[in-house]
Amino acid sequence: MRTVAILALLFAVSCAPAEHQEMEMPASPNREVLLQTIDDFFIALGSGDADAFEALHSPGATSVIVAPENDEKVRYRTIAQAVTQMHSADFPKIRERYWDPIVLERSGLALVWTPYSIDVDGARLHCGVDVFSLSKHDSGWKIDSVSYTMEPTACNEIKPGEASRVRPDFSVLDAKEN
Repeated sequence: MRTVAILALLFAVSCAPAEHQEMEMPASPNREVLLQTIDDFFIALGSGDADAFEALHSPGATSVIVAPENDEKVRYRTIAQAVTQMHSADFPKIRERYWDPIVLERSGLALVWTPYSIDVDGARLHCGVDVFSLSKHDSGWKIDSVSYTMEPTACNEIKPGEASRVRPDFSVLDAKEN
């Protein structure tokens, strides 16, 4: 009987959940390439270059939009819908900037999480958080989805401290427009 009790105890201990250990994520070896992809996304959006914008995405890419201040349910939009809108004659001048991105990457998948602000035709529209999901293809990194919050009253809360931390550099686009 004592042997059975000892075996039962050993079995219980061996089946007990191990202590939780957080997985430490190493620095992304492709951090700058990934962030350049995000910069290119915003430059294409800002210039209204629908072809460049589309080329940055994988086939079937989507957007997920959450507007918590409007009690709005989650909306989904295909990148194809965004490209069609960009081809319209009245596509606005957009400047979306981001800062302090967190980049995670492993085995050909990457995630970029970053606060952002967006101005349309020179006026602040809203701020929020962008979450880009990317995958590695033979032709480079492609955006599979971009999810974002639309938070008009969050701009003061999440604004960057220093201008030097803000990406992308729109000076080339701004010079072309002047």
